[in-house]
Amino acid sequence: MTEEETYLHSLKIGHYVLGGIIALFALIPLVHVGMGIALATGNFPSEPEANEAFPAFFGWIFVVFGLVAI
Repeated sequence: MTEEETYLHSLKIGHYVLGGIIALFALIPLVHVGMGIALATGNFPSEPEANEAFPAFFGWIFVVFGLVAI
């Protein structure tokens, strides 16, 4: 293997690693969508002493922002 081929092989591996990192960070908006659905449906755990339910409207805001980001 020549020196140029070694560099190209290292560059290829670097591109695969960078692609994996970008794909991982691209999935972060899915956390917002999941949290928004949990808030909107009332499945999100709340404080035991809180008597008021969290408004579902805020959950749908999380869902919309997550979907727009995706």
